[in-house]
Amino acid sequence: PPPPPQVASPSGSGAEEATGATQEVQRAMKKLQQANADLRNEQVDLRSRLDGLTEALREARREADAGKAKMEALEEERQQLSRAATGQEEAKAQAEAEAAELRQQIRQLGEERQQAVVERTKAQRDLEDAQQLAQALQEDRCRWK
Repeated sequence: PPPPPQVASPSGSGAEEATGATQEVQRAMKKLQQANADLRNEQVDLRSRLDGLTEALREARREADAGKAKMEALEEERQQLSRAATGQEEAKAQAEAEAAELRQQIRQLGEERQQAVVERTKAQRDLEDAQQLAQALQEDRCRWK
């Protein structure tokens, strides 16, 4: 900002008050500029965090979709094994053992899918929180302008 205008009469309390007021305005302007800079930096940080959360959410969705497809493929494989084992006792016992293993894998995949859903939900909440915070910061920034 330009230097404060010179007062015609440098002596007297009016000139001192004007100089003091000008300095106070300059200090307030510097504080406002710093606050704006801080808000911009925080907004950049929040945008970066938001991008990270968005990517985490996408990854969680991909993992959940992959888990579902694998679970369906395992279930289909279990059904095929079950049908193939229906004529022979030994083949039946073998198919049951494999089906039990597949059921364990399905349970495990179900648990992994549930965990992915929990993580996706958390990431979604974090994303929404970050968006709300970014909105609030933007509104605060607009009020400072």
